[in-house]
Amino acid sequence: MSDNEEIIVNEEVVEKSVNKGSAISDKITNFINENKSSIIKWAVIPVAIIGLLVAWRVWWLPQRNDEANKELAKLYHYYDSDSMDFVLKGGKGLVSAPKIASSYWLTQKGKEAALMAATAYLKTGDYKNALKYFGKCKSKDETTAASILAGKAHCYSEMKETKKAAEYYLKAAEKGDNEFTAPYYKTAGIHFEMAGEYSKAIKAYTSLKEKYPNSGMQEVSDIDRYIYKAKALNGDLD
Repeated sequence: MSDNEEIIVNEEVVEKSVNKGSAISDKITNFINENKSSIIKWAVIPVAIIGLLVAWRVWWLPQRNDEANKELAKLYHYYDSDSMDFVLKGGKGLVSAPKIASSYWLTQKGKEAALMAATAYLKTGDYKNALKYFGKCKSKDETTAASILAGKAHCYSEMKETKKAAEYYLKAAEKGDNEFTAPYYKTAGIHFEMAGEYSKAIKAYTSLKEKYPNSGMQEVSDIDRYIYKAKALNGDLD
């Protein structure tokens, strides 16, 4: 093949490629023109969703949180004075803690209301409702989160579900893992013993001893006695 023939062939290839690209471009243009309204609609939807989320986060949620805070603030006096009937049922212009928790469940103050309701139910011996509202509680603070788990454990303990109680006390101890939550290791061990789970009791007691040897806590001072007893029950002593 001569140079001239090669140039002609290449020019034909280029021309075909250009024509093909032009045809594709025309098809895309025609598709856009024919479906312009649909394309605009589907482009607008994500923008609208993002706008709604921003409005919800920046405006609606804080407003709802403020409303919940105003209602919740009215209950603290009654809660601190152990007037749990007002806390749980409302009255005298008060909205009850359970109602605030249900109405404002997405807000931080709504979750605080759930914790107040759970504690009030616990104090009045209504353990099933206490568990229900402890389940609505959430906190980023590890000590508060541990207290919520311990509240659930207390409910199960009162309901004679000792194994569940032990498991939740252990979760509470491990969640906070500080001197405030450390006593839950011992409480977990006691409940594991009551449930006949002696090896788990030993492990819980030993965790307390090894993690807080120099804390000076009363719970640690006699922990060896509890470990010895659990080992004896488990048949681990010679």
